[in-house]
Amino acid sequence: ENLSGDRTQDVLALGFVEDIASALSRFGAIEVMYPQAFAAASLGRSGSGRTAVASNLMRGSVRRAGDVIRLAVQLLDTHTGRQVWADRYDVTAGTLFAVQDQIAEQIASALKIGVDRSRLRAAQRAPLSSLETYDCWLRGFE
Repeated sequence: ENLSGDRTQDVLALGFVEDIASALSRFGAIEVMYPQAFAAASLGRSGSGRTAVASNLMRGSVRRAGDVIRLAVQLLDTHTGRQVWADRYDVTAGTLFAVQDQIAEQIASALKIGVDRSRLRAAQRAPLSSLETYDCWLRGFE
């Protein structure tokens, strides 16, 4: 969101979204859905006939005051509404790209933890195939 009140800054906000989405898509374990695709998928128009569901939502705002750009970014769990990660950055135009890369890395790190926990929960719910497998699973925690 462009919170500066200056409509000419919409390009800055849109560019920020595009750059962060591109950086996040470089991480193989993260599937990125662009806002336009997310809107279409929420209406059931994902192209495959099924509705795509995002497990996390990245929100943010951009405000500009003189030479300083304030970025506020939140990562939300769409199922619980819980905030997974958030941070705020005051940057200049010269450091914006470096901060975008830093934000993408921090989000990827926060999501990796979530991915690992969700895989662990799925494994815990899976039926036992053998007691030997269960024994190995228990030993793995030690």
